[in-house]
Amino acid sequence: MQMGEVNGHGCNYLDFLVRASHGTDGNKRISMDDVLDECKSFYLAGHETTSSLLTWCVLLLAIQTDWQEKARKEVIEIFKGKTPTPYDNSIGKLKLMTIVMNETLRLYPPIVQ
Repeated sequence: MQMGEVNGHGCNYLDFLVRASHGTDGNKRISMDDVLDECKSFYLAGHETTSSLLTWCVLLLAIQTDWQEKARKEVIEIFKGKTPTPYDNSIGKLKLMTIVMNETLRLYPPIVQ
């Protein structure tokens, strides 16, 4: 932003915050402290939600051992002993784990409705 490169960074939450901190309208401009606070809140809320999902997911798989075995077989079949990387999209191929996570989110949503 300081080098004049305002556009071309994408359309995401951080981009909106940075633009708001460098806006021309003084009434709508937010401070850099506000930007940092928003980033911290976003990070912590995401961490809390993710850790809650994984905790409930592990608990449900521990209770439902038949689903645990099915999920284990799927992971072994997809990864074949290799470590997953973000580039091979192997995690996206885990259909049964997606079902388990979606059911966990249905049973224990991160936000009380």
